[in-house]
Amino acid sequence: MPELTTPANANWFERKKFYYFANFVGPFLPLWVAWKVFETGNGQWFWLTVITFYIGVAIFDLISGKDEINPNDEEEQQLKNSRFYNSVLLAVIPLYWTAFAATTYVCMNVDMPWYHTMAALIGLGAMFAGVFCVSHELGHRNQWHLRWGAKFSIAMFGYNHFHIEHNRGHHVHVSTPEDPASSRMGESIYQFALRELPGTFKRAVKLETDRLQRLGIGFWTWRNDILQTAAVSLFMHGLMVWAFGLTAIPFLLAACALGYFQLTMANYLEHYGLLRQKKDNGRYEKCQPRHSWNCNNKFSNYMTLQLQRHSDHHANATREYQILRDYQQVPLLPAGYPLMMFISLIPPLWRAVMDKRLLEFVGKDSSQINFAPDKKEQLIKQYQLLQN
Repeated sequence: MPELTTPANANWFERKKFYYFANFVGPFLPLWVAWKVFETGNGQWFWLTVITFYIGVAIFDLISGKDEINPNDEEEQQLKNSRFYNSVLLAVIPLYWTAFAATTYVCMNVDMPWYHTMAALIGLGAMFAGVFCVSHELGHRNQWHLRWGAKFSIAMFGYNHFHIEHNRGHHVHVSTPEDPASSRMGESIYQFALRELPGTFKRAVKLETDRLQRLGIGFWTWRNDILQTAAVSLFMHGLMVWAFGLTAIPFLLAACALGYFQLTMANYLEHYGLLRQKKDNGRYEKCQPRHSWNCNNKFSNYMTLQLQRHSDHHANATREYQILRDYQQVPLLPAGYPLMMFISLIPPLWRAVMDKRLLEFVGKDSSQINFAPDKKEQLIKQYQLLQN
């Protein structure tokens, strides 16, 4: 798969590293909004976070343009050796926890209509998208303190099985019918959620159970990675309940539920309809850049720690975020993740936007498409797809 090769761009990468502080918008905006609500008693401020995430980021993308520059070999090595990039990830985690606690405190202590409280929850869901990007990146590291950073961050919304499922499940089975975290053509976000949420949980439990059994120990042990993260989640949420009262429990549960759904939306748009081919030996072909949807919009890409260079991430899972590469001839999303998440909530709009792009990329070859089984025949007829 061709890459966009470039000459030396040392000055660009020296500037670019500071652009990753865009992820800090994630905690700072909700924190500032919570302060404004507490100061004014007006819950309308909570809508600012929602509008900024789903609409404002797309506007910033239009202004900032696209980033198609890849590092050369020397620059890549320098970027890998720099401690700056891991420091950014670790530094933002306590800020996210602070913003979460501040929003919870304000919602427990300021009298406001239910719809403003809902805006606060939706805003936290949007903030958890940034948390997920940090945790996802740290979860692919090997150093113990970075792995614990991954657990401490994903515990914020209680998605305690994520790293087991993602690293050992999703990356193995991505873009195949066997993967509950890969969406299928004709499947709405809501249908996908009903399949993905229980499917990924069950797979994570099985994977961790099997790992522990190979070590000769049972599931209920301190060495269980899922239970380690769950302990962090229970402790931190317990602190907030102790500090803010029992009335915080339903608010925290709702926030976690929206965090789960936010991650589901990310999974939904990353591999929609794309299919790896099964070889004669029954194994699937190696994951290639063409098996993930890509996006190079600058602001949303920096905000998500280049997660939107998803084609390279799945083709080279251990490649750190600062050296992820752009590819040509890969499926391209028309907008960054936040706007695409919003579009996914309206299934007819999603299909109008994405089905056309999917068919253009695969050349109307039905054998290249991961279909929702109950929609396959209908879609083949509707779009007059080629069948082998």
